[in-house]
Formats: sequence, C-alpha cells, structure tokens
Amino acid sequence: MEFDGTQKFIGKGAQAEVVLYHGYAYKIYQQFYPTQWILSEVRNQEKLNKGGYTPVKFYDTDDKRIIKMDYVEGEPLEVRAKNGDLKAFDILADAFKTIHEKPCRDIPYDRLNGDISFMLKGEEKELAYKFEGIFTKKYGECICHRDLHFLNIMAAPGSDDYTVIDWVNARKTPFIFDYARTYVIFDEFSKEGLEIYKQRVLPQMWAQGVTEEDFEMAVKVCLALRKAEKTFGQKIFGYKKDLMPKLEEMGFTLSEMWRDEIRVYSDTVPSKETIKKILSLLTCEQELQFWDKFYGKQGREISRYVDVIVMGDYVAYHFSGHGWSSGYYRMSIDEMADLIVKSWEYGANLSDYSFKNFILIGANQTSDWYMDDYLKAGYEPAT
Repeated sequence: MEFDGTQKFIGKGAQAEVVLYHGYAYKIYQQFYPTQWILSEVRNQEKLNKGGYTPVKFYDTDDKRIIKMDYVEGEPLEVRAKNGDLKAFDILADAFKTIHEKPCRDIPYDRLNGDISFMLKGEEKELAYKFEGIFTKKYGECICHRDLHFLNIMAAPGSDDYTVIDWVNARKTPFIFDYARTYVIFDEFSKEGLEIYKQRVLPQMWAQGVTEEDFEMAVKVCLALRKAEKTFGQKIFGYKKDLMPKLEEMGFTLSEMWRDEIRVYSDTVPSKETIKKILSLLTCEQELQFWDKFYGKQGREISRYVDVIVMGDYVAYHFSGHGWSSGYYRMSIDEMADLIVKSWEYGANLSDYSFKNFILIGANQTSDWYMDDYLKAGYEPAT
C-alpha cells in the first residue's frame, strides 16, 4: 500500500506507528513484526466488535503489515490527567467496570494461560498457573483489556464520553489481573498517578470481594509477565532485523511464510561454506528446518523433516512430520551443512510447501523447554 503524502502522523508505539489518512487511521507495523500476530489482532477485533466491547472496526488493505481502522475523534485521556483533572481516574474506573460486566461466555477468546505458557518459566510459570486457576474459580473470568491506561482511552471533545482503543493485549481471564496490570503500569511510569489510582479506582475492585493478598499475587504475576514481554518479542522476531539483510547479501531470495518463518530460497545449490555461514549466524534461539532426502539407517531410506538447533560448535537436531523422533541428536556443523547441500534440490510433495530449493528459519519458541535435550544430545539417532 502506498500513501499519497497527505497522511498525518498520530502516534507511535513499540511495534507500530499510526497515521490519519483520508478519514481513517492506519496502523503500520515494523517490517519484522510477525504477520501472524497482526492477523490475530484483526480477528480478535472482530470478536470484540460482535461482543460490543469496541465500535472501532478494522478493514483489509493490500499490505499485510498495515491495518486500516475507524478513526476515533478526541484526545487521549492522558491530556486531562496531566492537566490535573482527577475525573480522568473516574473514567478509567468506569472503563474497567463496563468492560468486565459484559458477558463473555460465548466469545472464543485467547486466555491468559497461553501467555503464561510461552513467556514464563520455572517458579514464575508455576506461580502464575496456580493463581490464574485459583482466581478463575474464585472470581470467574471476563474479557480484560490488559493495557488499560490513559493513552488507550480516547475522550470525546467536551464530554465524558470515551472509547477504549488498542486491544492487542486483551485476554479472557479473571478481572483482578486487569486492575493489577494497570497498577504495574502506573508503578512503572507515575508514582503520583499510582497513589490516585489506589484511592479512586481500586475501591471499585475491593467492593467485588478481592482481598489484599489476592491482589498482591495478581500484581506479582503481572510484573513477571510484563518483564518477560520486553524480551519475548525480540526473541520471536527481533533476530530477523539482522539476519535477513545478511542472507540477501549471500544471494538468497527471502519471503515470510504464514507462520512467520523466513523462507530462504535459491534455485541453484548453495555451497557447503555458504550453508556453514548461515549456521554460524544462528543461535539456539532460532530453528532451521529442511527436508532431508537422504536420511537412512540399516538399509532404509526415509525422507523426513529435520529441525536444526545451532549450539555453538555443533547442532542438535530431531526429526518431525513422518518419521518423528522425540529426542534430539548431535551432529557437527560441517556434517549438517553437507547434508543440507545434498538435500537442497529435493523436496516432499506437501500441501503447505515442498521444501524444494529452500530452507526455513524461524524463532525457536521452545528453547527454554528443551535446552537440556540440546546439551545432552548424543551422536547416534534412534533406529
């Protein structure tokens, strides 16, 4: 999509900027932001529209990284708050109440435990799972915005009417986590605002039977999640920013697949040294996948997917798809590069893609889970 130069800059967040163009707002994501996440945001917005949570509708564009949306007139509630209008906190409280009171039983929405699963580990994950379950039984669940602050509430000119925007972090979870998340945000950015939040907003939550002990645990969970979020995005898509230009310099044609892997294509077989150079650019935070035409043992020839994790001076790999293996095995960088080169021109007749003349590189979202398997990988694959 191309703009004609009349667009007006509205604002910028961590991953996107927003412009006003011909009466609509356009959210323009960074080049390396996963398109699957953008598609998920669009689909979730449709659910929120149907549930009456927001009147702001999204529209398709011819660019998968740009979302066209209804433009909301007004100004961020932060403007009033900075001018000392304490009624801004009353509007914030009303926003919580209005969102949480809407019935959500029939809305198939992502739950918070999905974020807990991918973003946390160890004791933090166990604690978050535990209290997410306890609070669900105790307080029920509802759609929670999970980023409800003054910048995400647009106040209508000359009135107390408002529209809540930016629902990208919304999840189905107990309402206590919504209040706790905003508590964490105030604590991070405005100690003065936090004190007023405690006085003018939290009494509404206490009136619903929330105990101080429960809220303390909810804040602890939200703190852990917020900390993880600041590194999670970099792990999932940040590596592309440095990697993709280097791959293009090597002469590969690049495109992104629907799961946001990089498709690294060449119609001529790359050299072994080139593949070794690619492997040298990767860490255990990424995963390379190719179709091994030649794998065989004891006289058998079995073609299968191979997932490759680079562990410094060796790779850990396992087979997936047909011929799946549960464990990880070890191979030298040199041996793996040789195998990828030999398999380059071969591919399976698959519905998604054939793997002929290309490999895939994507984020290794489970690196924390399987690190011990990578480190303990032996040289002999299973029969």
